[in-house]
Amino acid sequence: MVASFNRFNNASAGDGTSMFLGQLGEAIPFIDISLNGGALGAFTTIEPHVMRNALLWTHEKYNISIVITENGYGDMLGLGVHDNQRGAYHSAFLRTLVSTVNQYNVSVLAYSAWSLIDSFEFKGGYSRPFGLIHIDYASGTLDRSHKDSSSFWIKMRETNSVPFVEPDKATTLSPPTTALRTSTKAPSTAAPSSSTCTSSSMTVILLGVLGLMRALSRSPM
Repeated sequence: MVASFNRFNNASAGDGTSMFLGQLGEAIPFIDISLNGGALGAFTTIEPHVMRNALLWTHEKYNISIVITENGYGDMLGLGVHDNQRGAYHSAFLRTLVSTVNQYNVSVLAYSAWSLIDSFEFKGGYSRPFGLIHIDYASGTLDRSHKDSSSFWIKMRETNSVPFVEPDKATTLSPPTTALRTSTKAPSTAAPSSSTCTSSSMTVILLGVLGLMRALSRSPM
């Protein structure tokens, strides 16, 4: 069985197929990527409550271990390598993930950030980079360099906890946070301070992603 959480009301999307999913939409009875003819949300939106609600819905409906195969910040604002907002995005979602695991005993096996490097997107091409590592496509050299947000993953690896990254208010595009759909418990808002890390090891970033699993049980929330 394949199902997808609908963050608005979890209602069936009907028999229509989307331009993104095509016939695949027929095999996913609960998905809908549009609402009243518009997009569900921007790739720059920070909505950590969506993570909590989706985890709780999956846990309550299926009670199985969860693998989050993709979550990422698509830079439509031209931030380039100075992408603190990407770090804030993952910080908010991962801190919510950790608190949900700890508070509700949800089993999460893995979380995969999309993506390690800037890549060609199906609809956005190279105009909406998701990478933690910048690739210089413009000059044709394809040189790799760390974005500012890479320090978040390095710090997480070093501390085995999820660092807090303050969002840039000028670039935070998000609707008001909604109440929890499946629980009356209020989410915890406490977070550790973040510090800048200047390591240049791509391997450390990869280990930071893997190190999240240990952070799930240790992060002070």
